[in-house]
Amino acid sequence: MRFLKTALITSGVLFAGTALHAADLTVTVTGLETPGGTISVGVMDGAEGFPNKRKALTGKRVENAVAGSNSFTIGGLSAGRYAIAGWYDENTNGKFDTNLMGMPNEPYGFSNDARGSFGPPSFEDASFVVGEENLSITFQMAK
Repeated sequence: MRFLKTALITSGVLFAGTALHAADLTVTVTGLETPGGTISVGVMDGAEGFPNKRKALTGKRVENAVAGSNSFTIGGLSAGRYAIAGWYDENTNGKFDTNLMGMPNEPYGFSNDARGSFGPPSFEDASFVVGEENLSITFQMAK
């Protein structure tokens, strides 16, 4: 019984210590020309399947965005390397609209303002490092 109590106290201290080292990421998205749409971003932690087939660890949706610049915070990121993929649903239909050729009709962007050639950028080009301190990043969305 004493061992269990000690183990629970120890794991509580370890968990609390881990939570103290989580960082908040403030994201500023620029380049939005029309107000009222929805910004959606996903935070990903690896190159495999980035960005379309990799599941985001966390993310954020901001409804009724303003034209120009929008900032929001994603909390509780552990230290590591991450990349963000985002898009702006201008017409709020819940879909990332593309033309017949598959080219985007709505603004999108990646952390570090990374752009790919004939497709999305690599995780490496879009990635940034989160440490123990809070971090702020800015990227532009464009068609």
